[in-house]
Amino acid sequence: MQPLLWTLFAPFGRADRSLFVTGCGALIVVSVVATVLSHTLDQVYGSLRFPLLIAPILLVAWCGFCLLSNRLHDLGQSGLWALGPVVLAGAYSAATVAGEHVTLGMLVFLFISAAVVAAVYIAFAIALLFFPGDPGPNRFGARSATNA
Repeated sequence: MQPLLWTLFAPFGRADRSLFVTGCGALIVVSVVATVLSHTLDQVYGSLRFPLLIAPILLVAWCGFCLLSNRLHDLGQSGLWALGPVVLAGAYSAATVAGEHVTLGMLVFLFISAAVVAAVYIAFAIALLFFPGDPGPNRFGARSATNA
């Protein structure tokens, strides 16, 4: 089986369903920790929220792209399809971080956008769980031992 760190940081190779679930869990934990840490430090130090949160946002976005890309490769699809949810999630995250200077109407729009992005991202990830990977080698590499 391909190591989890490789799957999270390199958009090459294949990720079976179990590795995909493990990677999603790791990204959720990192996101929750980054959010809690950001809000805690914001309360203590004030306006440090943006610089402290931008690095984890970029890290989670990259890891999410790599994870989705590897899962799509296991299905024989191009990893570029993974850019859709990651771009949406990244745009929402950046708008949320910069949200200290927006009007109430923009906040309502961001909230609705967040719900739509979350729904699309979750639906995309769940859909990938239901499709088995290609039974043999494909153009993205050999099938891992855990898929057999």
